[in-house]
Amino acid sequence: MKNKIIIFLKSIFITRVDSFTMILQSLSIMLFLTIINYNKYISKIITFIGPLTFGIFLIHENEMIRKIMITNIFENYSSQLPLNRVIRIILLRALKIFGICLIIEYLRNILFRILQIRKILIFIEKLIFKLFG
Repeated sequence: MKNKIIIFLKSIFITRVDSFTMILQSLSIMLFLTIINYNKYISKIITFIGPLTFGIFLIHENEMIRKIMITNIFENYSSQLPLNRVIRIILLRALKIFGICLIIEYLRNILFRILQIRKILIFIEKLIFKLFG
């Protein structure tokens, strides 16, 4: 019974994205990061990566990508390794996933700019409003 209560509380307060503790944690991190003064180099990196992060999230949340990339990348480390090495392996593999998704999202942005997808979508939107608005 005690284990079921712990699992239930963990699912409510820790693992759910919309839980109070996760929202509070996200807001705290955001507020902390806004008060830090960054130099120009770090600001350029943040302004480059920032707009791409939502696309990165969407890529690695895709079911097919999750099965292929994330499951295979985190599957092959041994439980017999020392803890500090396992932590380094996990962090490096997470950075690898982030880097791969960053490249994919950056290339998608370039492709959308070349094909002028925004103008096409605005044209379609105006057309729909003329027909149904």
